[in-house]
Amino acid sequence: MALYETLAQHFIDDIQAQRLPAGSRLPALRTMAKQHQVSMTTATKAYDYLQQTG
Repeated sequence: MALYETLAQHFIDDIQAQRLPAGSRLPALRTMAKQHQVSMTTATKAYDYLQQTG
């Protein structure tokens, strides 16, 4: 599993466990990249992956 998929799965898990309400806004791209210590490219791919998977 690629790093961006792992990062996206973190958000999916939070939504399913109701730690992050469905439909709520995710952190800004730069904020998320900094919080998880990943590149902007990885953060962008994670958000793109989340959009594609619904």
